[in-house]
Amino acid sequence: MHKRCRKSSRIHVSPLPAVPFGGIYYRKLENEKINALKSANGNFDATMAVTAPALAELKWWLNNVDKSYGYIRLLPPQVTIYSDASPLGWGAVLNNVPTNGKWFPSELLYHINVRELLAAYFALKSFTSDVKNKHRTND
Repeated sequence: MHKRCRKSSRIHVSPLPAVPFGGIYYRKLENEKINALKSANGNFDATMAVTAPALAELKWWLNNVDKSYGYIRLLPPQVTIYSDASPLGWGAVLNNVPTNGKWFPSELLYHINVRELLAAYFALKSFTSDVKNKHRTND
């Protein structure tokens, strides 16, 4: 049996967060797809052979995806950290407690999106003892 790699990617990756136990039933096909892509030099439109174990995973999805419902976020967050980046530095707040820092000269060269991610990272590092083992959001 031959399948297009691109179609297989859409089927398996997008519903994983919402399908309980779906992560157990995609590894064989995913590994075969990776190997097929390597053989096809990254061509997602190439065909690939699907082995019996991978076909069994596809059948599991066909039998279970319509019956599955899951929540991407099961619980509301226990804490929320607010972080931001500016041209001068970064700042963050958790429970009205602020923290901040200035950028190193090398970090000033980064795109603002990279600095926003760094601000979130530094916020998590700053508040590690307050957020360890808690479900959190970073706004």
